Amino acid sequence: MLILFVCTGNTCRSPLAEFYFNELCRRAGRRDVKAESAGVCAFNGGGISRESAFILRENGIPCDGFLSRCVTPAMVRDADLIVAMGSSHREALADAFPEAATKLRLLMEFAGTPADVPDPYGGSAECYRSVFEQMKTPLEKLAESLFK
Repeated sequence: MLILFVCTGNTCRSPLAEFYFNELCRRAGRRDVKAESAGVCAFNGGGISRESAFILRENGIPCDGFLSRCVTPAMVRDADLIVAMGSSHREALADAFPEAATKLRLLMEFAGTPADVPDPYGGSAECYRSVFEQMKTPLEKLAESLFK
């Protein structure tokens, strides 16, 4: 199963989701589930934000070699589930790829709240840490639902 996490620039939230989710898969020994990430307005080949990389390393999750990328039709086609960080991302994806409407979900829905994940772009490490903490529960719940 392939899960695609999507945010705006693919430098903050969606890489945090990708790396943490893949860490959950690694811990569970699940090689059949994999996460990737992209952005609706991403610059192809950019790096992960310094703060996101710091938060991941702080949690023992390496993120070396990450390169941002913009969502493509092939990514949407290949994904079994597309998880948007915010309603604007979900709407942009639904507009651009109406055939993928049934695959689109908001991350926070997995925690029982159809809310957006706040964008930490430009914020402090503490801001990124707070956003990551908000993301962990829905990511864990998503993993649990797939690992049953």
